[in-house]
Amino acid sequence: MGVCQSNSEQSFLIENHFGCAKCTYNWALALQQEYYDKHNKGLSGKNIQARLVILKK
Repeated sequence: MGVCQSNSEQSFLIENHFGCAKCTYNWALALQQEYYDKHNKGLSGKNIQARLVILKK
């Protein structure tokens, strides 16, 4: 099994992708925690996804 090596452009894109994923995860986690604190139950994945689409606009 070989080791994949990436060039600088690929490395930049990978870092950018994971940075966006981390930001989205943290946003959703904070949203879940805030909602749970107020309503004592969690949000569904569908509800979080709908809120993310609104946020993106």
